[in-house]
Amino acid sequence: MATYVGYFRPNPNYSAYRDEMFITGEWEPAAGSQPDSKMADKVRGFPDFLESIGVKFLGSYVPVGLPPNNPENPPGFSIIETDDDSKLIQIITYYAPFLDYSFYRYNAPNRPQ
Repeated sequence: MATYVGYFRPNPNYSAYRDEMFITGEWEPAAGSQPDSKMADKVRGFPDFLESIGVKFLGSYVPVGLPPNNPENPPGFSIIETDDDSKLIQIITYYAPFLDYSFYRYNAPNRPQ
């Protein structure tokens, strides 16, 4: 299995939509929760989705204490394992239009004996 790190940021169009929903009062900001039910469903369903396509999910992390819509902030990231690179496209498509993902393959460094 190859290990991939997927870096993600909110899609700029989704960020604008999200900001508009907060400004108009249609969504209430709440710490640690996702006011968009469609996005919340995607987040909840992600581990099962990965399992259904044969991808091993090792974890996903986001920066703490930073607003998600600032492009200068560090991205979130997911770590997965797969032997089929085509699965990366399926993951990118799964989170569209909410998040923009980019994946990179990583190998463990050789350590001198």
